[in-house]
Amino acid sequence: MNILDFLLIVNMSDTILRGIESQPDSSKEKNRAERPTLTAYVLRHGETEKDKTKKDRGLTEKGEREILEAADRIISELDPQNDIIQLLDSDTPRTKTCNQLIGQKLAEAGFKFFTLIRTDKAGKPLETEINTSGDIVASRRFPKIRMPKISEADSAVQRDSSQRKKYNIPNGVEDARMAIWYAMGERGKLSGDSETPQAVAERMEDGIEQTKKKLPMLNKLLKPGQRIVAIINANAPQIDALITKKTGKSMLERGEVKNAKGFRIDFSTLEDSSHKVKATFEEWPS
Repeated sequence: MNILDFLLIVNMSDTILRGIESQPDSSKEKNRAERPTLTAYVLRHGETEKDKTKKDRGLTEKGEREILEAADRIISELDPQNDIIQLLDSDTPRTKTCNQLIGQKLAEAGFKFFTLIRTDKAGKPLETEINTSGDIVASRRFPKIRMPKISEADSAVQRDSSQRKKYNIPNGVEDARMAIWYAMGERGKLSGDSETPQAVAERMEDGIEQTKKKLPMLNKLLKPGQRIVAIINANAPQIDALITKKTGKSMLERGEVKNAKGFRIDFSTLEDSSHKVKATFEEWPS
């Protein structure tokens, strides 16, 4: 939900995936029919320091509490016996810190973490099951959820306080810079060097589609009842862009996504003869 070219699973080489594909195990897929093979939680980081122009700004104490509360909610929805955790982020200090906190909580609750599959020199897997570790596996950068590219000229406009009134940004929207980016994108005012909200949503949706294609191979690696759960910590622009595309409601209409909240995607295989993969999207917490 590579969200998912999101998942390092998706980033395995084609050689590895072909090796997995060649191993029939329909019984595993049948036993997993009623449960998603993969679930992705995509969350906004917690509250950060006030100076939004600092790219390396950290979390406030409130921000840490918000993330720990989100971790507790996630734990309440999961099963440490069967759910295997993967931590991914948008490659900013604040999102990495959030996943460190979440990872600690999950480890304390008895969850295991996904590790990369070992391969021989020819690229063939040395095992046919998911490798796990009882120790926290550090969060890794996931390109599909990177921060939007915004030109220096457009960034300067976003920092101009007079633009809030010009674009009728509601008072309830705290991050005026992000809201101005949305408004400029909707009105075609962004320069050619900047990513639009629509482009950001499309690259995230592309990641979802790529993940769906890999699900049959993942089914063959997991034991019956097992599931990969990706905790993906990101930033408001990416999350709001996809929610807008999925719901049809602009961030300016519904308000920005709150700290430590976002959306969840369940990936599962239909039980009928088509065996199609579906991705179920919902805002989280619902």
